[in-house]
Amino acid sequence: MSEPYPLPGFAANIYASGDGLALCLTDDGKGHTLQIPATEAGMKLLVQILRERRAARRPYIGQKASPVQYDIEHMLKAMHKFDPKGKPVRPATLDFED
Repeated sequence: MSEPYPLPGFAANIYASGDGLALCLTDDGKGHTLQIPATEAGMKLLVQILRERRAARRPYIGQKASPVQYDIEHMLKAMHKFDPKGKPVRPATLDFED
């Protein structure tokens, strides 16, 4: 039987949680869990965080490689302000003259 493959230090646990995903990050023995929506923007953000973790030597809580929930919400809001081509999206306006 083969030996278990050692996980890299930047590895993360991901599991389904309600309508979204839970991303569990452990840094220096301290861990925290983030809630990420199971949407296209959420998946892009998840991949971005995992890439940042791979590139970081020692991620600390609050950095791009180990964000807090506030950072996740802020990044998702910023992603919705642009369309897939990078152009700013204008918010819909209401017309009360009907």
